[in-house]
Amino acid sequence: MGAFNYAHLPAYKAHHLNVMACYDIHIEAAHKTAQEHSVSTEYAELDQLPADERIEIVDIAVQPWAQLEIAVKALEQAKICCVKNRRDSSD
Repeated sequence: MGAFNYAHLPAYKAHHLNVMACYDIHIEAAHKTAQEHSVSTEYAELDQLPADERIEIVDIAVQPWAQLEIAVKALEQAKICCVKNRRDSSD
């Protein structure tokens, strides 16, 4: 959760946005993020985050090949998605 921890979360806090939950494919990483940034909920399963009724926006801060699955799951639950388009260094 590199950029999410050191750029996204501080920016959200600076603008008084309440981060409700986090997810990482490695639950230990989600737990660490939750502890370090006072996020109340961390999820071990991807389906749990977009199903959370408190969540309105899903920030998809992952590699390009993993973005589609998360975006589809979030959009199926009528969430707004924020995706940073990352480019391969080979582009």
